[in-house]
Amino acid sequence: MDERLYAELLRHAGRVLGCSEDAADVVHEAVLRVLQRYGATAVEERALLHRAVHNVALDWRKLRGRERERRIGRAAEIADDLDPAVVAETRMLAEYALVLLGDHAGTALAVALGYSLREVARVRERARAQARTSYWRACQRVREVLR
Repeated sequence: MDERLYAELLRHAGRVLGCSEDAADVVHEAVLRVLQRYGATAVEERALLHRAVHNVALDWRKLRGRERERRIGRAAEIADDLDPAVVAETRMLAEYALVLLGDHAGTALAVALGYSLREVARVRERARAQARTSYWRACQRVREVLR
């Protein structure tokens, strides 16, 4: 696959997702699906790759929405049992982290709090490699911000 096609697919995935942070993972997964289903010659078919990237990005976006709803429900249950001052301070810190780190904040926060990447992957229902990639990207973002 040439670099222009790859860049084009990254932009397309970023537009569908609404952010560019997971675009490379979406393109990678889409290319793997095309390879598995159609073979190596199909990797150069622009329209097929665009459709595959679009479909995978929609799947990811839908999954992200379900994960977010589940996390919001769980957070509300926990917040009911906490001191309101603790909830307010935690919310402020979490919002700061989300602004700073983007979509990978949850992974970075969990690792910072002592959870292993295996535990993070299990809770977020992702492969361990995805949790590791998410953590690495969050660390890169922190490094960029601190420069």
